[in-house]
Amino acid sequence: MALLMTMEKQSDRELLELAAKAAGVVGEFDHGYQCIMQEVPFRGHLINYENWNPLADDGDALRLAAKLTLVVDILVHQTRVDAEQYGIRRCIEHVPPMHEISPSDTLAATRRAITRAAAEIGRRMQDEQSTVAAG
Repeated sequence: MALLMTMEKQSDRELLELAAKAAGVVGEFDHGYQCIMQEVPFRGHLINYENWNPLADDGDALRLAAKLTLVVDILVHQTRVDAEQYGIRRCIEHVPPMHEISPSDTLAATRRAITRAAAEIGRRMQDEQSTVAAG
């Protein structure tokens, strides 16, 4: 339960930045659009920017869940995202389930639960990089 409480205290910006790290999304947080401005190669040698916000965009959330092989259970009043079978990065052993309760907006709850689980993966990656750099 302590992990869930910690994740709830994070701002949307922190969640997006950590989720982007987990997904390998390259970009910077844009305060005006409240999203990550993702760098996308354009015509081979140019860079284009696209909004990336799995908290607000169903497609971004689905792609994030698929990329991180997250297991999403959508129930009537709750969405549960589990990353127990995470097999992409060895630094992740286990991410406890993230729960979002929202009787009125299941889609928003699902997007937030996916983003929170990805942010936890990103946080663990960041912690491991800090440990390696310090050691």
